[in-house]
Amino acid sequence: MSYSDESIGFSEGSDASASWISCAISVSSEESNKSDTDLPGPLTRKVRSRPSSSLGTEGVSSTSKGPERGRKRSGAVKEGRVPTANLSWEFYDKDDPYEVEWIPDFNQQPGPLIDTTGFTEEELFSIFFPLAAFELMVEQTNKYASTHLHKNKFYEKRWKDVTVEEMKAFVGLQVAMGLYPRPALLDHWASFWLDETKFGLVMSRHRYQMIQTCLHFLDNAAWIPRGQDGFDPLAKIQPLLDITGPTYPLAYYPHRQLAVNESVARFKGRIHTRQYIMSDKLTKHGIRIFSLCDAVNRYMLKFMVSSSEERFQVEGDNFACFMVKELVKDYIDKGHVLYTDHFFTYPSLVQWLKGNSTGAVGTVLESRPDFPPYHKGINLALKKGDSPVFSRSGEIVCVTWHDAKRCSLMSTIHTDNTVDKLVRKRGAPGGFRTVEKPVIAEDYNGFMGGVDYFDQVTKNCEYPHRNCKWYHALYHFVKEVAMVNAFALYKAKQSKETFAKDFRNALIDQLVSPHMKNYQRARQARPNPAAPRLSAAESLHFPRKYTDPKHRPRCRVCAPANIRAQTRHYCPSCDVALCIDNCFELYHTKSDYVTARRALAQ
Repeated sequence: MSYSDESIGFSEGSDASASWISCAISVSSEESNKSDTDLPGPLTRKVRSRPSSSLGTEGVSSTSKGPERGRKRSGAVKEGRVPTANLSWEFYDKDDPYEVEWIPDFNQQPGPLIDTTGFTEEELFSIFFPLAAFELMVEQTNKYASTHLHKNKFYEKRWKDVTVEEMKAFVGLQVAMGLYPRPALLDHWASFWLDETKFGLVMSRHRYQMIQTCLHFLDNAAWIPRGQDGFDPLAKIQPLLDITGPTYPLAYYPHRQLAVNESVARFKGRIHTRQYIMSDKLTKHGIRIFSLCDAVNRYMLKFMVSSSEERFQVEGDNFACFMVKELVKDYIDKGHVLYTDHFFTYPSLVQWLKGNSTGAVGTVLESRPDFPPYHKGINLALKKGDSPVFSRSGEIVCVTWHDAKRCSLMSTIHTDNTVDKLVRKRGAPGGFRTVEKPVIAEDYNGFMGGVDYFDQVTKNCEYPHRNCKWYHALYHFVKEVAMVNAFALYKAKQSKETFAKDFRNALIDQLVSPHMKNYQRARQARPNPAAPRLSAAESLHFPRKYTDPKHRPRCRVCAPANIRAQTRHYCPSCDVALCIDNCFELYHTKSDYVTARRALAQ
C-alpha cells in the first residue's frame, strides 16, 4: 500500500518519498497465542522505505505542538504539571533490527498464596472481609445508636445492641438484595404472593432499617470536620479500608499481566468528592476509584479512592502518574507488564516503568508531552484500512492506527509486528475483509479488560437501593471486592465450571443461617399474651340471653340449693338456664356445683 504526499500531511514543496511498502507474512494461530511468561514474538514484519522529509533523519524532536485530540476526562490535570521524558523519536523502518530483550523474565508463580482446600464460601469471604471488619461495624454501630437514638424515644425503646452474628446476617441480606433485586427496599418483606420472600425469617424489616440507619465505621467524636487541620475526607470509612485492603495481596499473587483502570462507587448525594465520569462507564455519578487488577483472572490487587487531587499531589509528578506508581509499587522490578488506558498513559510514566523493569502497554492521547509529532492528526492523515504507522524512541514504540476510529498506542514490550485479522463486512468477498492490526493493539485488547470485567460482575449483583450516606457506597464496594476475590480463589480450586450466582447463594445461606435459627427460636419461645384469653374458645360455652324478655326460668344451680332465682341467661351449649354472676362459672368448673352454691350463699 502506498500513501500520497497529501494523505500524510506533507506540503507540496516537500521532497518526501511517498512510498510505504508493506508485505505481510502469514502467522499461525500458535505463534499469536500469549502466555504469562513469553512476550509476543515476531508476527508480521513491515518492510518500509523511510521518508526523508523535512522532519530530519536524526530523529523527530518531541517539542513541537499539535492540536489536542480527545476529550479530557474528569480529573484531568494540566499539562504544565506533567514531567517530560525528553524523548527523540525515529521512524521504525525496515533496517531497524530492534527486538525486545531488556525486560527480565517473569519468575513468580501466580495463584493463591494460602491453602484454601476445604474452605467454605463464608471462609473464603472472611479472608477479604475478616472478623475484625464485622467487629468494627458492631462496635461503631452500637456506639452511634447509644449516642443518637435518645433523640427519638420510639426507636430508643426498641433498640438493642447488634451482635457479630446479627451483623453477618445483615450483610448476607444485603448480598441477597443484589442477587434478587426489588424496586424498593420494603418490597423484600412484602407479603404479596408474587413477590413474597423469606427475609422476614432472618430479620424484621424494622430491625434491618434501624441497623442500616446506625451503620458506622468511625466514632464521630474522633472525626475532624472539613476545613480544620488533620481533616481526612475518607476518615469515616478509612478504618474499614485499613482492615480489608492489606488482605488482597496477601492471599494471591497475580499473573505477569496487570491492568490499571478506574471504577465508580455509585452515589448521587451531596459530597465534595463526588464526580461525573465522562467515560463509557455504566455508572456516571459517584466516587472515583482507581484499581489494579490481575489482567488474566480479574483479581483485585489494590484500589485507591480519589477523594481529591490535592491529596495526591507530588512535586514533579501529576495526578494520574502518581496513582499508577502507588498502585504498582509492590510489583515493580519483577518483570510484570502493565496495561493502562489513555488517561494514565504518559511517555514519562512509560519511561519510569521501563526503568523499574516493568513493561507498559497503553493507549495514549496525542496531546501528551513527548508524543511523536509526526503521529499527530495535523501531520498524519489516516483513513480506515490504512496500514499502521510506527515510531520508536529507544525501547518505547508508538503506533498510530485507524480502524473503527483513530487511536495511538505506546509499548515497551513490542516491535512493529502486525497480524492480519478477518472482520465481517457486508458486500466483501466471502463476507469478510482483512485488517492489518498492530500486535500492540491485539495484546492490549486481550488484557486491558480486567477492571471492566470487575465492574461488569459487580454491576449485575451490586446493592440495588439508594445510599443516603457516602461511606455506605464505599462499604458496598469493599464488600463486592471481597466477594469477587473470594470467587477467584474458589474457582482456582474447582475442577468443574462454577458460577458466581451459585457461589453467592451459598455465601448468603452461610451468613444468615446462624442468626436465622436463633431468631426463629426466640420467636417461638416468646410467650403469647393472648393465649390464656383465647383458651376459652376451646370449650365453646358462652352465656346468651333468651329472646323473650318475659321468659325467666329457674336457675339450674340455685334450684337444687333451695335458692329461688329466676334468670334470663342460659348456656346454649348445655341448654340450661344459669345466673350470669356466679352460677354460670360454678356449673362449668365444679363437679358438685350444688354444694358450692350453698357454701357461697352462706
